[in-house]
This record gives sequence, structure tokens and C-alpha cells, in this order.
Amino acid sequence: MTSRRLTIALAVTLCATPGIAQATCQFTAIGNPLTGTRYTAATSIPNLTPAGAVNQMRIIAPQEKLDVVSANPAAGQMELELPESFTHKAILFDFTAVAEPNGTRALLLVKLRVGALSGEESFKKDMCAMLAKLQGAKAGAGAKKKQP
Repeated sequence: MTSRRLTIALAVTLCATPGIAQATCQFTAIGNPLTGTRYTAATSIPNLTPAGAVNQMRIIAPQEKLDVVSANPAAGQMELELPESFTHKAILFDFTAVAEPNGTRALLLVKLRVGALSGEESFKKDMCAMLAKLQGAKAGAGAKKKQP
């Protein structure tokens, strides 16, 4: 009984804390290896500007072994690349952050080439995990100060 109460208390605390456990990741997969596959993950982050989202993604991307190809914080846009390896060609990711009334809508898009085989669940897990690292309020401002 005690552990159950602790779990419920923790869940209530997380849901009451701004920017934590409130964002859900919407993931879609369109296409197939014959026509090319397109994966999209999106989430809304309260108390975050598009520029703050891009600045945070500059820090998150290298942690996920992605290279930053280009970034335009003022426009809320960024292009990332998973470098070519023995198992796959380079994969480009488009990151877009758009202002909403109480925060920012973050979108991560991957377009795989025709013939590319991929695991939908793996992309869903990785893309949603990246978006889940974006934080509102003070965390967004702190990321801007940390970047090189």
C-alpha cells in the first residue's frame, strides 16, 4: 500500500509541475520503403519560445549523435543530420518550432529515401525522446547561455 501511495503522489506532483509530464508526443509514419517513408513527431512545450527550442536542440542533438547542419533560432528552424555509417546513408532531420499562445509547438521530421528499411518503433522512441528533452521556462533560457 505504501508504494502505491508514493506512486500516486509522484504522479500528481509531476503533473502539477509546469513543463513536466504535460507534453505528449504525437507520432505519425507515412509511406513505405517503395515510396519513401516520412516520420513526424510533434509536441507542445509551455513557456518556451521558438528560439529557445532551437537553442536547446543545439545541445540535445549532439547528445543524440546528430550533427547540426544549420540553425536559425529567429525563424525557429534547424536542420540536423545523422551521419552516414556502415549500416545506413546520412539521414536528415528537419526541426521546426512554432509559437503557440502559451508556448511552442516543436516538430521533428525525417524523410527516408526510397528503398530505405527502418524500424518505425525505433524512430518513434528516439524522436519522441529528443522532443521530451525540450523544457519550458528557465531551462530554455539556460540552454541559450550554455551553447558555445
